[in-house]
This record gives sequence, C-alpha cells and structure tokens, in this order.
Amino acid sequence: MFENIRRYLVEHWRGEHGLLWSVLVNLGAIRVLIFVIQELAEPEKGTDYYSFSVVVLLLAFLAHGPVFLWQVVGVFRAGEAYIKNHGAIAAHWGAQLLAVLAFWFTANYALSAWQMTLKAPVQEDISEVMERERARNYSIEPRDNGVIGFSGSIELGVTRKMEKLIKTGGYHTIELDSVGGNIYEARGLTKLIDQYGLTTLVTGECSSACTTVFIGGKERHIGVNGRLGYHSYRVDA
Repeated sequence: MFENIRRYLVEHWRGEHGLLWSVLVNLGAIRVLIFVIQELAEPEKGTDYYSFSVVVLLLAFLAHGPVFLWQVVGVFRAGEAYIKNHGAIAAHWGAQLLAVLAFWFTANYALSAWQMTLKAPVQEDISEVMERERARNYSIEPRDNGVIGFSGSIELGVTRKMEKLIKTGGYHTIELDSVGGNIYEARGLTKLIDQYGLTTLVTGECSSACTTVFIGGKERHIGVNGRLGYHSYRVDA
C-alpha cells in the first residue's frame, strides 16, 4: 500500500495525471479535505492550543507548505503536458487561476492555524466592564458621623449602590460634591433620599443634575463655601 501511495505522489509531482484529475482531486478535493479537518480541529470559543503550539504549527506547515507545493507543482506540470498533447492553453490558464484561488484560501487557513496557538483572551461580561469604568468616576464614602459623602459624576448604578449602603442603617445626611451627570440616575437618588427622609448637604459644588438630588432632601443645607449651579434643560450627546 505504501508503495502505491509513493507512486501516486510521484506521478502527480511529475504531471503524469490528467489535468482534470490533478485539478479536481489532487488540488481541489485534498485541499478542501485539509480545510475541513482544520475547521473540525479548531479549539472551542474561549480556549486555545497554546500548550500544543509546536505540534499545531508543524502540522499547519506541512499541510499548507510542502503538501500545497506538491499539489500546485503537479497541476502546473499536468497543464504543460495538456498543452503538449492537445495544443490548447485555455484549460491550463483555468488551472492556474484555480491554483491562485487555492493559494489565497491556504494563506488564510495558515493564518488561522497560527491564531489557534495564541492564548485566548479572558472573556469579560461587557456590562461588568462598563460598570467598573463608571465606578471610577464617582466615590461613595460612608462616615462615622452618619454622613454619606458622594463626589464625582452621577453615573448609572449609583442609586443601587447608595441604597445598599443606606439600608445598613445609621445614616441621616448625604453630602454632595458633584458637577452632575445622568439625570435619570439623579432622579433615582432623589426618590431614594425622599424615601428614607435624608438630609442633603453641599459644602463644595453641586451643579446640573446634582441640584436635583439636593432638592430631594428632607432638609437641605448649604455650607459657607457651598455652590449650586443650575442651567436650562439640555441633552448632552
């Protein structure tokens, strides 16, 4: 059997197979089979072959290197034999065009094989990523004197975090230091402050949507250096 395989490989390499057989079977069918095997062997989403990179790259090199070279050389030589025997060149040009197309697919699959060996990135929930980014823009600081200090931008998720802290008990005042932010979240804070009957205090700046939160206090106090900044309603985009 091995002798028959060796003979077959040599015959194709020499261009001794017919042009149609060389193109459809030795180039087309075998190349498609290689592509299908690679597709089936791809790692699942979120995994990689980093630990087996040497083996994967070696197999990819053989399949998309020497094997492809054997396929193309055999097709070109079969095309030359076809011209010699039939005196027609159009079929040979067609075979060359298919070989170029096969090279394009082979290059893409070779790149894909290399990508299999790269470490898969850690998949993160986009909502969690955005939540962390928003959390960097503000600070909720519980203090021993029953005051919760809020500073920074009013971002999505602030009301939920503030309510979780208030429910632990012992807080009576929210000290605000903010230039505003999301108006819908500000309204949520206003309702929360009203629900728990909290006092609002401004000792620094409270502008834009922050003033909506300030007004929600059962009692509202402004320090000596406190400033409220109002403006007409607008949509920032």
